[in-house]
Amino acid sequence: MTVGAERGRVYDALYRDGEILALKFCNDATDQWYGTKPEHVYELWSSTDDGCSFQYKSVLPFDTQGKGYGTMEHLPNGALIVYLYDIRDESNAEYVVSCDNGATWSIPAWARFAKKLRNPQLVSYGDGFLMHGRSGNEGDEAGHLVLYYSPDGYHWDEGRYLCLRTAGLGAYSNSIVTGTHAPNRSARLYLHSSHAYDKNKTNVAAWWIDRRTEKEGTESSYSKFSKD
Repeated sequence: MTVGAERGRVYDALYRDGEILALKFCNDATDQWYGTKPEHVYELWSSTDDGCSFQYKSVLPFDTQGKGYGTMEHLPNGALIVYLYDIRDESNAEYVVSCDNGATWSIPAWARFAKKLRNPQLVSYGDGFLMHGRSGNEGDEAGHLVLYYSPDGYHWDEGRYLCLRTAGLGAYSNSIVTGTHAPNRSARLYLHSSHAYDKNKTNVAAWWIDRRTEKEGTESSYSKFSKD
């Protein structure tokens, strides 16, 4: 289905209460995949008919020069937060917040990611939020799959590497909470990521992340992971 007249890419989508929200970057990538022109803007689109049609909601107030990717999630108070990636600063991700479901937005702010972050993927899970992606593209310790935890969606811990880079480029990832509609089953987060084994040839690594019921003196509830 058509999502606006401009060529571009939908980087994320959310569903809540009968509405699908789609985050679109209006950039056809004929020049670069990240923003290089004033018309390279992020738009929010909405569908209330199960994706049969989409209606424009707003333009997000980002300066998109050098920016790309994009991820969004609802906060506990119902606000919507959107994060972008900046090729010039992989340790700080820019974000904006909407308190009216995407009609208007706050001025941009930045969140710190100690182990860097490229292709951010944000998900609400358990008692907080997880953010995963590649540990940057440049410098030391780049190219690993990294996972961060936040209790509020704004302030992030030091992160941990789930999978270290051994060959070429990988660590493109996605995740989904499973089991929320299954009777007698606890919710679990499924996460998978590309992993380069020979130059840029990749396989897919996958993890189940379980919510822990006890902190056990750790900085978050997600310090142990099972890899399948």
